[in-house]
Amino acid sequence: SYPNSEYSSEIQKLLEQLAFLNVKSNLTVSSLDSYIRYYSNPSNEFIPIAFHLRDSIALAQTDKTYNRYLDYIRKYPNSEYVFEVKERLPELLLKQASNEENVDLFELFIYEYPNDSRKLYAEAQIESLLYQKLMNNRSSEEFLEFRRRFPNSKYINELEANIEGEYEYFTDSRDNKVYKTI
Repeated sequence: SYPNSEYSSEIQKLLEQLAFLNVKSNLTVSSLDSYIRYYSNPSNEFIPIAFHLRDSIALAQTDKTYNRYLDYIRKYPNSEYVFEVKERLPELLLKQASNEENVDLFELFIYEYPNDSRKLYAEAQIESLLYQKLMNNRSSEEFLEFRRRFPNSKYINELEANIEGEYEYFTDSRDNKVYKTI
């Protein structure tokens, strides 16, 4: 309570050290966040260690999924692990899209990572999943969308053959081409 005392800086350092030792005895993200908030100052030598420990623990506790890694980046944008986490994002998104057979996630992958070497794989998965969906529900709108999106698809002839007899012909005003519809 004597801020101008000749011992105030030494006392402050001892308080910081004692608080840090206390945090280390119960290492949690929350306790480290509190320490960082309360004791942050340029002379506190424990702050870089607290950041390192907090970021390490937070990453270790983060589910290895695309959305949780995005959350980690948002919450700890200055973490030493951000680069590593960002590097894993494409792999995690593609894995999730594949596991869930989710067209939207494959499309997100293509949008977010247009230069990724696995883009062709994602496009092929989208084509295959949309084909399967079309075979199940036989929607004329979806068939037209499929044909527009994949004009050279290996599935076009099969779709037409399997759904033959359910078509009518019409001209699409958007491209003036004649199509069969369901």
